[in-house]
Amino acid sequence: MLKKLIALSAVAVLALGVVGCSDDDDDNDATPTPSVCDQAETLQSSVEDLASLDVISSGTSGLTAAVDQVKTDAEALKTTASDALAPDVDALQTAIDDAQETLSNIDSDASLSARIADVETALSGIATAAADLKDSIDNECP
Repeated sequence: MLKKLIALSAVAVLALGVVGCSDDDDDNDATPTPSVCDQAETLQSSVEDLASLDVISSGTSGLTAAVDQVKTDAEALKTTASDALAPDVDALQTAIDDAQETLSNIDSDASLSARIADVETALSGIATAAADLKDSIDNECP
């Protein structure tokens, strides 16, 4: 069952990994503050870390820490995002909250194996919300 979770994590990377924006090195940019694109790239990195996590060796605590980091980066993105992105960022945050709740109900790595279907559902929710957010971010980060 853990192999199924690892495979699902790879799917999440494919969906979430595309959240990042293109790297625009135009020297005429005058804004040194973090942009929505910068924050999206940071979120992408934390999602990649979540998806590449070795669940077997990291266990529930490692999975929880990785989801927590994704949440932190999603919250940072929200601070720079336009109002147009707010619904998609909120949906991602809700999916992350659902995953955190699922993980908080797992008290051991043995319990993780028993609740793998719930964890898969939670990670699928994150992947779906991230894909929707990616579509919206594409409008701001060509």
